[in-house]
Amino acid sequence: MRKIIGLIIVVFFLFSCRENHIEKTEEAYPDKSPKVVGIYKLDENQQEIKFEEKILFPTGELKMKGPIENNLRHGVWVAYFKSGKKQSEGEFVDGVRNGFTIVYHENGNKLYEGFYTDGKESGVWKFYSKDGSLNSEKKFD
Repeated sequence: MRKIIGLIIVVFFLFSCRENHIEKTEEAYPDKSPKVVGIYKLDENQQEIKFEEKILFPTGELKMKGPIENNLRHGVWVAYFKSGKKQSEGEFVDGVRNGFTIVYHENGNKLYEGFYTDGKESGVWKFYSKDGSLNSEKKFD
């Protein structure tokens, strides 16, 4: 019994220390279900600052999410298949693809990986078959 009470206290403490976040539906599907959800926090002046965004499938499953800075994608964004498995991940800087990208087959193996510089493919990109074996490479300037 002590363990259960202790666990309840720990869980309560963790949830009470969490920052207050506000989720707002910013775009909806025709049936009014959420399509794009902005996640906001309050700054020191109690102004709402958007720091994350989620994009949902029409059926409500998470399709994509990532950090927002100055109302632009900034940081690592992750996309998901409807099954919930990771579909891709890639970096953004000030709303532009900049950095690594990896796209996966639904079985979890890589489909391709590469690098973006100022929104354009750069360096060596690698392409894989469903079984994970390397199919080809392509060099971008």
